[in-house]
Amino acid sequence: MRKCNHLKVCTSSPFYFVFHVFVWYWFSLITGFADIQINYVLPGDGPVTGDWNSDGVDTIGVYRNVQFMLRNENTIGFADWVFALGIPGDMPIAGNWDGKP
Repeated sequence: MRKCNHLKVCTSSPFYFVFHVFVWYWFSLITGFADIQINYVLPGDGPVTGDWNSDGVDTIGVYRNVQFMLRNENTIGFADWVFALGIPGDMPIAGNWDGKP
C-alpha cells in the first residue's frame, strides 16, 4: 500500500501513479507517457494506492467521507472493497503494515 505525496505522486515498482485534477495516470518506466488514464475520483477524495488483494500489483483507491473504495485492477469500475474507517476530516495513510513484500 502506498500513500501519495504532496505532489500527488504515488510510487510503486516498476511503475508509478500520478493523481492530477481528479484523474489517475499510470506510467510504466518504459515510455515516459501515461499508459492508462482513469477518472475514478470526486472533489475532496483522498487518493491511495496499494496491493489490496496480495497479487503483487498496486492498484488505485480513494478515501471518501470516511470510506475506503479500493479497486483490484487499474481500470474504471465499481470498488472491489468498500469499508468505513475513521471520522470526518481524517486523512488516509497507506502503508505496508505487516512488512511482507
